[in-house]
Amino acid sequence: MKESLFTTIPPARTGYGIDLSDRFVAVVRVRAGRSQPHEEVVLATVTDNPAATLQPVLEQIAAEVARGHAWVCAGMPVRQSSLRWLTAPFASVPKARRVLPSLLDIQLPFPLERCVYGFPVIESGTEVRALALAAPRQAVERRLEECRRYGVDPHLLAHEGLALAAALPPTTAAPDHLDWVIYLGIDRTVWVAAQQGRILASQVTQIGIDQLDADPARAEWRERALRFYRTVRPASKQGPGTIHWTGPGAAEPARIVDLEPALIEGQDLTSTISNQPEAGLARTFAHQLMPAARWTWNFRAGDFAHPAVIKRAQSLFSRLALTALIGGLLLIAAQGLYRNQVQQRNAIFDTQLRSIAERLTALPHVPRGQEVMLAERAIEEQAGQIQPFERALSPSLTMRWAHLLEMAKEAAVDVEALDLETNRMRIRGTANHRQGPESLRRQLAAEGWTADVTFRPVSGPSFLRFTLTAERID
Repeated sequence: MKESLFTTIPPARTGYGIDLSDRFVAVVRVRAGRSQPHEEVVLATVTDNPAATLQPVLEQIAAEVARGHAWVCAGMPVRQSSLRWLTAPFASVPKARRVLPSLLDIQLPFPLERCVYGFPVIESGTEVRALALAAPRQAVERRLEECRRYGVDPHLLAHEGLALAAALPPTTAAPDHLDWVIYLGIDRTVWVAAQQGRILASQVTQIGIDQLDADPARAEWRERALRFYRTVRPASKQGPGTIHWTGPGAAEPARIVDLEPALIEGQDLTSTISNQPEAGLARTFAHQLMPAARWTWNFRAGDFAHPAVIKRAQSLFSRLALTALIGGLLLIAAQGLYRNQVQQRNAIFDTQLRSIAERLTALPHVPRGQEVMLAERAIEEQAGQIQPFERALSPSLTMRWAHLLEMAKEAAVDVEALDLETNRMRIRGTANHRQGPESLRRQLAAEGWTADVTFRPVSGPSFLRFTLTAERID
């Protein structure tokens, strides 16, 4: 059991959302903008002939779709699909993904292998929670046939409940605040519960405003609405909430006045009506096609995928492949250029090294690879030859010994012993105070020696013995 391909589609520059039933049709166009999308209600009306009503609008939509500038989204009814939260006892999402289909299969009333299904939301922590959507393939096929009967060929078939929850505005309410969306349609009512921007459940009843004029239907509607509310908000977890009315029925204030009191009685609930509520569901579908859409998931997946979506995906894949190919070629060219520059620099270095080696060795030709070895040997031989001259030009130890005694005299210290080598010396003596040996150490440091002085008192606080050691690397 594998999830289908094309459960998501590339975002569009323009999205058309269509709310479609036997007696009602609404079309909303949303265009992507720099700061926020621009909305326009193209059509929202009750009609006995949706196909004829839609025809002029569909011609305009078809032209934009043909240019590749727009997608169309319709809804997969809640009554024909399933929405569930699953929990897998793993902290690892890849591990959880392997068992989620089996967990979903157990909870469905129909075999999973005959479904279009997926997991649009996955939350990880100590365990993995996933939102699962599923619909029988026959139901998807039936819904697509209904849409085509009215001349609509949607690219995205979105879950009605999930789309309504995704359209809720960002909330800063308390964690226990419940958002209750009520879509009051012509032939049905959809209830959706969400908390902190997270959908909890959705449910539908086949009672719409066409049936609500009858008292028994209104009573049944209220009973089912309250049963749904108590399911998502049991008595033990009471708290504040907001009812969000939308749909063509919400455009009639008298309907809200009639239905709402039974819902909010005894509850901490407030209510609001969406802007142009008759187009509310179509608006949520259109926003599902925008780049910033949340929880976009397509029931028109796998072999149901729209040919234009497949073509766009193949085009994007080809572009990515071409970009990767061009990037690879540029990388190869850059590596070749770098290698050529390195080779040129190495050639210059080899020439210079060979020239130096030939001058040092006095050989007419130095074999490649032996330049350093032959140059070192030549330097060692020449060092032995010039060593007598270096000794002759260097000051003698006697002169240095006399110079050190003169420095000690200036520093007011008495020298008792002096061990002197070419690059090392040790002076032992006495002084009346520390300033004398320190002055001698500073004079030696000025001449390039690294000197250190140690003291120890002998017969009084003003009479000190000192030892000065110094080294120098010529």
